[in-house]
Amino acid sequence: MPQPLARLPSLTWEEIEAIFDELAATNEQKDQAIQLLSMTRLAAGSLSPLDLMREIFCIALVLPCGNDRPPKRPGQERFDLPSSG
Repeated sequence: MPQPLARLPSLTWEEIEAIFDELAATNEQKDQAIQLLSMTRLAAGSLSPLDLMREIFCIALVLPCGNDRPPKRPGQERFDLPSSG
């Protein structure tokens, strides 16, 4: 019997910006991600929900994959996990 599909959490544009800001390793990457997100936000009205999510995921691809810090929510402290080693 298939499991019911779970809905993705709702995020604001500000929360998405905060996630990308946290994931970017350099100021240049932050600027690139925020610029791409701004252009996507402007085009959001003409995109289907699937296309909008695809665009947001593609923006995440320009960020480094080696950054394993968990993102923080705006206005909250980030909880850093202890490093194993």
